[in-house]
Amino acid sequence: MNVNAEIYFIRHGESYGNVGANDAETHPDDPKLTEAGLEQARRLEARFVPGEIGAVYASALIRTCQTMQPTAEKLGLPVRVLRELMEVGTEIDNTQPALAAKYAPNAYKALCRVAEQPVLFDPADDTPAVCEKRAAYCVDTILSDCRDGDKILVCTHGGFIGYLLRYCLGIGLPEHFNWQIDNSAVFGIRLAKDKIPKLICANEISHLKL
Repeated sequence: MNVNAEIYFIRHGESYGNVGANDAETHPDDPKLTEAGLEQARRLEARFVPGEIGAVYASALIRTCQTMQPTAEKLGLPVRVLRELMEVGTEIDNTQPALAAKYAPNAYKALCRVAEQPVLFDPADDTPAVCEKRAAYCVDTILSDCRDGDKILVCTHGGFIGYLLRYCLGIGLPEHFNWQIDNSAVFGIRLAKDKIPKLICANEISHLKL
């Protein structure tokens, strides 16, 4: 990739769906964070320093937007929403803006814009080959809007991070190994022009032990 940047892919904090609990307020594929997940989100923001991060991205589902809310507030940055960062095999690809207004106001305006945009990838047709294309679209879109040397935070989902990592590292399908991806875990990749990309951290959760 002809760019100098660091991308930190982050799995959202623990959601109601992760613990098998129902939440009447949200769609089963769009659960909120649990109290433990909200605490993970608060601890995540301790990892990052204002002025060092160029942009904060999240999928258009409430659990990723909630996860990045404390970090975005600390950094003084809005949450940029990219619908294509959705979970693999989900029935829906964006949350209700009203839920964002209540639980992740930093992402509210971006979610309103996303809700009006055309759907590029049909959630009902989320095969591995399509997920691979979706990951390429996400990374290329993010990098096309970054400045040289930027550090970028991207909050997405456990089932999709592997596709994003493989695209950045130049590893195609089929998948020959599984990634350990905990809630609120951080995976960092350093990209340098005309050089081999470097995986600089994987499933990093030291912030949860503070």
